[in-house]
Amino acid sequence: MKDSQRKILLDISRRAIELYLEIGKKLSPYHEDFDDVDLWERRGTFVTLTIGRQLRGCIGSIIPTKPLTLDIVDNSINAAFRDPRFYPLTKDEFKAIDIEISILTIPMRLEFSDVQDLYNKIRPG
Repeated sequence: MKDSQRKILLDISRRAIELYLEIGKKLSPYHEDFDDVDLWERRGTFVTLTIGRQLRGCIGSIIPTKPLTLDIVDNSINAAFRDPRFYPLTKDEFKAIDIEISILTIPMRLEFSDVQDLYNKIRPG
C-alpha cells in the first residue's frame, strides 16, 4: 500500500471517530471522494487504538465483507466506542489516541488431507 493511501485511511479513521464522538453520526466516505480503486477493494481490517502505548480499543473483521474504506469507518467507531473491554472513548482521550490500521490479505482456502498435512502447510507470518 502506498503512503498516500495509508494517510487517507488514517484520516478516514480519525474523522470517523471524531464525528461519532461529536454528534453520534457515522462518517460516509463516498466513492467520488476517494477515486483510488484500491481503497474500495473488499478487505478485512483491524483498527487498534492506543494511548501512550496502552491498548484503548481494538476491533476488526477477518472476513472481507465490505469495501476497505467502509470497513475502516465501522471498525474505528467500534474500537473507540464498542470494545467491551473499555468504556467509550472520551473527548480528552481522543486528543491522545494513536491509531493503527491492519489490512488483512484476502483469505484463501487451504486444502489438506489430514492434520499432519495441515501442519505441514501452515506458515506463520
